[in-house]
Amino acid sequence: MKKILNVLVIPVIVTLSLFGCQSGSQKEKNNRDVIKIGAILPLTGKLAEMGMVEKNAMEFAAKEINHDKKVVEIFYEDTKS
Repeated sequence: MKKILNVLVIPVIVTLSLFGCQSGSQKEKNNRDVIKIGAILPLTGKLAEMGMVEKNAMEFAAKEINHDKKVVEIFYEDTKS
């Protein structure tokens, strides 16, 4: 149970902490703020299914935010769990 909790909680905490590390000086040509987020997820290995669910959720959230005046770019890295 503790292992599953760590697998679920740690990626969420890392993702949320990255929102505070955004660069406010970058602007796109059409004057929209660009927010770059890095996500480390298990995209291959035993936990790949869970990682893909998290990746799809992040992509969905980015699309919703991109309709506003901000642009969210997410960069993914695989933990190969």
